[in-house]
Amino acid sequence: MVHAAVGARLGADAAITADRNELTYLVPLRQWQALVQHFDEHLPAQRYLGEGDSTLPAPQYLVSTVYFDTPTRRLFRDASSQAHDNVKLRAREYYDVLPSWAERAARVEEEVGPAAGQIWLELKRRAGARTQKHRVRIGKTVLQRWLHERSAPSRSDYVGRDADAQVLEAYFEASAESFEPTCVVNYQRCSWQSPDGGLRLTLDSNLAFYAPPADLFGKSSLRREELGAACAREDGALLEVKQRAQALPTWLAARLTTLGLFPSDYSKFVKAAGVVGSV
Repeated sequence: MVHAAVGARLGADAAITADRNELTYLVPLRQWQALVQHFDEHLPAQRYLGEGDSTLPAPQYLVSTVYFDTPTRRLFRDASSQAHDNVKLRAREYYDVLPSWAERAARVEEEVGPAAGQIWLELKRRAGARTQKHRVRIGKTVLQRWLHERSAPSRSDYVGRDADAQVLEAYFEASAESFEPTCVVNYQRCSWQSPDGGLRLTLDSNLAFYAPPADLFGKSSLRREELGAACAREDGALLEVKQRAQALPTWLAARLTTLGLFPSDYSKFVKAAGVVGSV
């Protein structure tokens, strides 16, 4: 029964990830709690539960996202000038922080779980309000070799759909330039998702932007404490609405209107690359 529920959840995740409409809203922190309460009333809370992830209740769920770009910063220039027509190449590490664990943890692995050393590599394409995302979970050392040597991973090197791995491989091969980490964003995430995967909401707060450490992929964890001093922080929270339908649900549209929130072109990648490049 548990495996069936997990399988259904993963199927819903794949549906909303593959092809969706996406809207972004910059939310003042004073409105954060009101949104959380409203979303809790309409959708079940959701977070990734994969190998090694904590099943204990109410952890703080954090994300570190590494963005890649070419030496000429082609992806940053495209995303800055074409907010609704661009490509982002990134890698994500998800981790939980439980105060009771942090107090007694003797090793990093006790906080981030046995999947440390693995990271989600993602290619996200945006055309208008529509986005597509291809991703696989891959070892950090394998990813580093792929970036530096253009040595594509074998099937045993990644977890995910072969079709997604093939899209990533084709993207690397088609680029005349190599890719390197250019910035890192760390944030706390709350998320909600409909059971059928038709609607997903993410609310990111406490965003901080970092230059990538020299030993980025040599670290066992990309926790905030391992990233050095932040180049900048974001005062507000970021709401992303991801759905397969064209129109927002009535209950969501009404709440956003009441709070005076309107779609924004805000991009974590553009903000991070901009502040890191200016330091």
